[in-house]
Formats: sequence, C-alpha cells, structure tokens
Amino acid sequence: MSTSPRPLLLAVHGAGDRSTANLRAVSLAQSLRGRWPGPVDAAFQKGNPSFSDALVTADTVVVPLLAAEGYYARRRLPDALIREREQGARSPVLAPALGTRTELVDTVIEQLVAAEQPVQSVVVAAHGTRRDGASGRSAEALAASIAQRWPKALVRVGYLDQEPALEHVLRSVGEPVFLVPWMWGAADHAEKDVPEALAKAEVEALVLPPLVEAPALERVVLAAAREAVERTPLRLGTFAEELELAQSRIVQERLAGVGCPTILEARSDDPSSRTESLEAMLLTGEIDLAVHRLEDLPADRTRDRGDFVLAALLPRGAAGDVLVSRRGTSLEDLPLGARLVVSTASRQLQLQRQRRDLEIEIRSVAVAERASALLATGVDAAVVSEADLLRRGLEHVVAQRLPSLVPAPGQGVLAVQVRSDDDFARRLVGRVDHPSTRRAVEAELDVVRQAPDGALCAAHAVDFDGALRLEARWLDGERVVEAWSGPANARRVIDEVCSKLLGFWTSAEATAGGQP
Repeated sequence: MSTSPRPLLLAVHGAGDRSTANLRAVSLAQSLRGRWPGPVDAAFQKGNPSFSDALVTADTVVVPLLAAEGYYARRRLPDALIREREQGARSPVLAPALGTRTELVDTVIEQLVAAEQPVQSVVVAAHGTRRDGASGRSAEALAASIAQRWPKALVRVGYLDQEPALEHVLRSVGEPVFLVPWMWGAADHAEKDVPEALAKAEVEALVLPPLVEAPALERVVLAAAREAVERTPLRLGTFAEELELAQSRIVQERLAGVGCPTILEARSDDPSSRTESLEAMLLTGEIDLAVHRLEDLPADRTRDRGDFVLAALLPRGAAGDVLVSRRGTSLEDLPLGARLVVSTASRQLQLQRQRRDLEIEIRSVAVAERASALLATGVDAAVVSEADLLRRGLEHVVAQRLPSLVPAPGQGVLAVQVRSDDDFARRLVGRVDHPSTRRAVEAELDVVRQAPDGALCAAHAVDFDGALRLEARWLDGERVVEAWSGPANARRVIDEVCSKLLGFWTSAEATAGGQP
C-alpha cells in the first residue's frame, strides 16, 4: 500500500453541471482541503467530473454524500469501483453512505429542539426506490430516534419513489408538522418534489434544512473517511483446498472492489460438514464471513434465520453441468455399463433416464476437486458443476456440456454468510449482492420448499429485470415430472410451475413431465 496521502473523493448523485447540488458538493470538497492530508475532489453520477474521470489510480477514500445505503450506494457506486479496479486502479476504500452516521441523526434532533415548538407530528421525507428495499433503512432509523426522543409524537416516513408516498403521509398526520428532508438536498427533490408534495397535501409544515446544510457536515465527512481508512479487514473463513480457495478469492476480489478489505482464514482439516463447521466459526467469532456454494446449503439454511443471514449472493456463474471423461468421450458414446460418478442423487436420477445401462455412483466428495484423480482409478467419467471447473481454471477438461440436466437450485452461485447481529459486516458485504441472481435463486428455492416429501428437486430460473423464466423437475426413484413457464411476473411463474408439478406428481400416470 502506498505511504503517500490518500486522495478523498466525495461521491454525489448530482443534478447536472452548474446545479446548486453539484456546486455545493464542489464547495464542500474545497473546504475540506487542508483538513484532509491528501487531495480532495467531488465526482458525480450526473455532472462533471464523472466518477471514472475523478477516480485516481491510488488508494482513494470514497465517501458517498448520500442519505441512504440504497440503490446508488449499494449498486451503482460499487459497480463503478469494480470497473475501475478491473481497469487497473488500486483498491479503493468505500465508506458507508453519510446518512447512516449517527452524528447527522443527532443534528436533526438538535434542530428539532432548537425550533422551540411542540414536537407533535414529524414526517421524514426520503427518496426511496422500488429497486432496493434497503433504501429506506436510514430514514426509518432516523424516525425511530425521533420517536424515542419524543414518544408522544406521531413520526412517519414518506417517500418520493416508493410506498408510502410522501403526499399521503403528510395528509395522515396532524398539524403542526415538522418535515425533515432526509436527502442530500439543493436539487429537484428537496427544492421541487418536497414542496409539491406539501402543496398537494395542503399541509403547513416547518421544513428543516437538508443534509447539505447540516452544521456538522465537514466534521462528519472527515470522521467517515478516517474510519474507512482505519477499518480492520474482515476475516473470511474457508478451507485449504483448491476449489474452496478459488471461490473465496473470487469473493475477496469482489469485496475489495467496493472498499471492503478481507483476509483469508483457511482451515486445513476436512470436517464431515463444512457448512456447519464454517457456521460454528462464525458463531464463536473466529471469522466474520463464510463463503458457500449455494447449492450445498439445505433449503432451510438459505433464508435469513436466527444467528445467520446470507448478506450477498454474487452474480451467477455457469449454471449447468458438464461431463469429464477419459479421452473426451461424450455421454452418448460412453461404453455400455460405463462407470460414472456424480455428487448428487438428482444428477443420478436424471442421467439414468438417458442411459439406464450406466453404473452411476454418488460420492459425497467434491467431484470437481477430484475429477482427474477419479478418472485414474477406473472411473470412466464424472458429471460436475461447470462453474466449479471454471473457477479452478479447468475448462480444458470438459468433454461435453449437458443442457439436458436441470441444475440444482442455486447452482453456480456463491453465497456470503455473516452473523445476523453483525450489522457492520452485513452492510459492507451487501454492497456486492446481485439482485437479479437473488430473485432467480428465490424462485428456485420456492420450488424446493413446495416439493412433496421424498422428492428431489432440480430447478433453474433466469431473471429478466423482474420477469422470470423457470424450469423445474421433481424426482424420486419412480417418477420424474417437469414443467416450465415464463418469462413473466415472478410470482405467477412460480405458482404456475409448482401447480403443474404437483398435478403431474399426484397423477397416477405422471411418469414424465409435460410442458405448458
């Protein structure tokens, strides 16, 4: 790491060149020069300089001048950092959105006290977004703090771009109203949208200044930057095997791209359950993060539960299965009675439909780790996850892709697990969560949860910006039923597929699935 002073970059959504919002951000950057040891600049989503133009190839500290850890803070900004890192920029350090700072919450409380008027109704006005459910958390935290300070007051949050709408919330509270614009401010939202909502609601309100006018703003920005620099790397638990290490390094690189440093804590033993072993390490505080192949997690472990939460699902890799065989032989050309190794019963049953003559053996070891060794022991072929081979750089051993096999739910997806009470790790790791992958995986897991007792499940969904395509199979030793639907509304597709599967399954004649 460079010993020269780190540059400080204020990341602002902005409202265009020469707008009041952009000019105030530039002014703030200028006022911080001399108080921060390195250069200080501002960059904008809308306006110049753009984020790419301003990010220097050094260990830049990025402080988002945003009210919430929402869509821009958790998606657009981290994606921009990752792109810059891929193009050669050194690891940035990304601080949380400024609106998560308790000092700014305290400033609002102080302003309400200083108003010297009874605090009876308070409406926190936030932007919000339907694209990210986390966007309202900081506004809700502010509202909770106000309600704690004035327990008899009616405190509500209203949004410009999600429910409940600001206009409707304003109508539901009694006057006099304190309105707190929980947004950067000095742009269309604070100067136009909020006043319009007040006018439509026909409510008189005492409007507090937006964040850009907070008295403690410079001090808060500097504190956020210093804390980001001093952040202790999170410990990422894994096992000292090639596939496990490769998966962990993918996660490590992704997190580094959004300013979340990590160190690997690799175990050399091989417990009977790696999932339970990693979870035990999380509980005891030996590690802060655990990386899992999502397909390895039982369905009940994929939901937020008790001690753990899946804070991030990374963008899905290759979702299908491939054949590794001696001399590159295809599945169709394997000799009669050939020995084939798989790692799951679902793969075994699907393959038996295609080649009933094969001797198919299930082994609990990670087949991708052992594929070459297996072929040297008399096994003719192995079917493995394509994503596993690609992560190990073994694409050259693939004899054949097998699109006829429906993959396991969550196949190709890496999940990052944290303790549910570790808000710091949860917030940082959440920056690399991939919403499209999460929507697809949730659909696949819905199929698992609705499967009859004793049925194995294979499912694969693709999310097209909210529209879903889903194919799935339920299997046991006697029946294999299948259905697909979409792309269409996710809930409708899931319900349609599961309804068809259940109908096929319960039918006395359902020995093979139908198509919609």
